[in-house]
Amino acid sequence: MSDTALHLVLARVSTTVLDAIRERPELVAGILTVDGGERFVAGFAELEATAAEKASRAWFDTAVNGTEPLGYDAVTDGPAFALGVDDVRAVAVGLVDEGWAPGPGHHDDADADVDATARTLGAAAGWDPDEFATYGPMLAGSWSPDFLHRLVRAVGAAGGWSEETTERVHVAVAVPTIVPRGGGLAAFFAAAARTGQAVVGGLVEQDHR
Repeated sequence: MSDTALHLVLARVSTTVLDAIRERPELVAGILTVDGGERFVAGFAELEATAAEKASRAWFDTAVNGTEPLGYDAVTDGPAFALGVDDVRAVAVGLVDEGWAPGPGHHDDADADVDATARTLGAAAGWDPDEFATYGPMLAGSWSPDFLHRLVRAVGAAGGWSEETTERVHVAVAVPTIVPRGGGLAAFFAAAARTGQAVVGGLVEQDHR
């Protein structure tokens, strides 16, 4: 005996495919309902229960609601949605910050040097946010996502960057540090972020045994 339950279904797509879906939203039906491809499927009730235990859930809510409604709901409970490449990268970093995929531990001595490190690297980049963002791959091999988050904040404060600029640089620097692990929500967005893909999704009723 079986019944149905709402599942969150997400799929990684290229920007070309996303543009095609925007033109013909019904194309999303096959992507969300046919097994295979680069998809994430999980019971929505279980995800909500996990989110309720987090101190913050803003990025989770963005991940499961998208940033762009597609105006199509023939196979979903509510309209299907999309996230462009920039939004996918921001969500990937945000989910790590919210504890969906904690990064590796870091050493107390590195933490103690965050301000000095920020002054050194900020000066090396001429306090130029775009130049500092190019340091991402190098920094990813040196420190944890948590340390990099505080490092970029410190550089931004010392360099007089706006909040928007600081967040943009944080995303650019942090994405290379996110290594997909397992099949969780954070790993799904991390894989999409690292490969420059967009995401489409929606809530779909599926058999639940």
